[in-house]
Amino acid sequence: IENPLGGYGKTLSQVIIGLKTVKGTLPYTLEDIRAIVQIRAKTEGLTLSEEALNHLAESGIRTSLRYVIQLLTPASILARINGRENITLEDIKEVDDLFYDAKSSAKVLTEYQ
Repeated sequence: IENPLGGYGKTLSQVIIGLKTVKGTLPYTLEDIRAIVQIRAKTEGLTLSEEALNHLAESGIRTSLRYVIQLLTPASILARINGRENITLEDIKEVDDLFYDAKSSAKVLTEYQ
């Protein structure tokens, strides 16, 4: 049986990797990051204010999608500690001040070496 995804005995992952390297990948847009954060928050049962969601999307452009997704859990804990179910902009800003994204962390490390 011939492989419909590329023949020559390639696996699906090899075909996908090949397509990514040939076509390249584009950075996420503000709207992409906003949508992904919103989906992730919904999946985790979290509610975000519009201001918090917009701030996370803008921060994702400057830092990374991974970083802003990782801010959701501590922000939700902070909101619950303060007696709220909804994550606010203030929650996001407070936890953002506690952590470094990968680029900022690397910059700090190179400055202190």
